[in-house]
Amino acid sequence: MKITETLRTRIVAAMRDKDLNQTEIAKAMGYEKPWATRLLNGTMKNLTDDQVERLESILEIEFFRFAKSGQEVSGL
Repeated sequence: MKITETLRTRIVAAMRDKDLNQTEIAKAMGYEKPWATRLLNGTMKNLTDDQVERLESILEIEFFRFAKSGQEVSGL
């Protein structure tokens, strides 16, 4: 998944809601803090499907919503 500014903003808001800092989110994802820094400062351009699923689970958010037909309705 391409990391857009909107996606980064949503991740930061969810981190604030959960009171998580960069070190904590990186650790929860199985990485070191530099991974979270690259994610949030725009250096990282894409997330793998696995990373998307783990972030959604950790932050309790959804990046995509799908209609019953399986067609994407909205995404970030």
